[in-house]
Amino acid sequence: MALLDTTIINITLPEMMSYYNTTLKNITWVINGYNLAFAVFIITASRLADQFGRKKIFGIGILFFTLMSFLCAISPSSEMLILFRVLQGLFGGIILPVSIPLALDLAPEDKQGKVLGIWSVVSGLAAASGPTLGGFLADQFNWQSIFLINVPIGIVALFLVIFCIKESYDPTAGKQLDIPGMLTLSVSLFSVTYALIQANDEGWTSPLILCLFLAFLIFMALFVWVELTSKKPMIPLSLLRNVTFNAASLTLLILGAGIMTISLLISFFMTRLMGLSELEAGVTLSVMPLSSAFFSVITSLLLKRVGERWLIIAGMGCIALSMFLMNDLTAGSDRLDVIYRLAIAGAGMGFALAPTMNSAIGNVPKDKVGITSGIMNMTRSIGAVLGVAIIVTILNAAIGSEITAAKSDIIGIIRSDKVFSAAAQEELINAVNDIEVSSSSEVPQMESVIGLMQQRGAKVLAGVAPDKLEMTKAALQAQQDEVKKLWPERIQPELYSGLVSSFSDTFKYGSAGLLLGILFSFFIGTGRRQEQGTEIAMDNQEM
Repeated sequence: MALLDTTIINITLPEMMSYYNTTLKNITWVINGYNLAFAVFIITASRLADQFGRKKIFGIGILFFTLMSFLCAISPSSEMLILFRVLQGLFGGIILPVSIPLALDLAPEDKQGKVLGIWSVVSGLAAASGPTLGGFLADQFNWQSIFLINVPIGIVALFLVIFCIKESYDPTAGKQLDIPGMLTLSVSLFSVTYALIQANDEGWTSPLILCLFLAFLIFMALFVWVELTSKKPMIPLSLLRNVTFNAASLTLLILGAGIMTISLLISFFMTRLMGLSELEAGVTLSVMPLSSAFFSVITSLLLKRVGERWLIIAGMGCIALSMFLMNDLTAGSDRLDVIYRLAIAGAGMGFALAPTMNSAIGNVPKDKVGITSGIMNMTRSIGAVLGVAIIVTILNAAIGSEITAAKSDIIGIIRSDKVFSAAAQEELINAVNDIEVSSSSEVPQMESVIGLMQQRGAKVLAGVAPDKLEMTKAALQAQQDEVKKLWPERIQPELYSGLVSSFSDTFKYGSAGLLLGILFSFFIGTGRRQEQGTEIAMDNQEM
């Protein structure tokens, strides 16, 4: 539920915007508020669970996550919906990291690799299948159903936790709260997450964004100082000396960015350029989680023989390859062209996710699994936000450049046309110059231009002498007919060609960035835990 709700909402935003009669900028905080609270609280929740009981904190998280889901569905205003989504994200940040140590406690040491593999498959499916499930529920019922579906699941889950899960703690954590550490870390994570969310709206060099990044650096430095001087730090900084832990964290950062940016870009491409409905696009996207689940099984069979490092490298390579291949897509591409590329991305996710988590958790002491889980999931969440912020910036820059070139070509077409009067030419050229296309806007349609011409024509006809009325009407109609001919044959193809080129460039840049994941993967170890001087091997073959 916690991971599903990070993506299930995306496809229903237009319906919510209409329901509450609000703006796109306002309604996007239904997503941003959840992601912000989720990323900020996830490590603190892990620490509190280690100190005061994982079962207890997990149960509280499920109870209030379920309650917030119900309140989201019945929210009387967009402001209340955003508030409940923030609270839902807060409790989602409790559920996700605590689930790993609780799940591992259910199995003996030699079966924990299998448990972690199942956890990775389920979490990957949940995060990637959100758009598909959201599109289906909204199409068959309404947008409220995407929240209401959590209620029966949450109730069943709560009973299962009460009767089937045993309590566990980190015996080294103690009961003393590290308030300074929690505050400085929370402010630091809030600053960087909020900056990434707002960067495209405000501008990367705006005073607000620069101040937020500065606050992130200051409070992160304060957090490190607090942890170094604390007797009971919330995060043992000795973890930062663990090469495999650091490499796995950075790999998950890139993995989170890669999966989210592929989902976002290909969703835009299918709906804006290929003309698919939201539901059709969502169903097509479901190929990625299904492929991920299949290749996770393959991974479990290969893990002991091949090793975590090479599977992760192969996985990150598949994700980068998938994004690179997407640069060849056009507005006329078939859904099968998208499907096989998404299948490659899903294969990469299946190869990389479980071994990366397994390697990180297998290389820390057993009592630090809880806080390690929190850090791993936090880096993946921050990676998703970071990936979206960067890729949207790149896409908008590419669109600006390509659409400017397309406008120039379109103006040349208009000026060379002999049907338009001088006034009509200037009017059309002004309309073309006013076109603004970005990742959050639609491509202008012919009907809007015809509407402007009809308005101008009505004004012209009002001042025409009766004996010239019919001739003027015929001339105006001929100009409108010419637009109807030129728009689908020459103008719209120019605009779509510019957009396709913009996406193509963005896919290339994104694939190059994902290669960093391969670099970090080389430093990942073997997934074996050092505990009290004894190596304890995890049976990965049964994952």
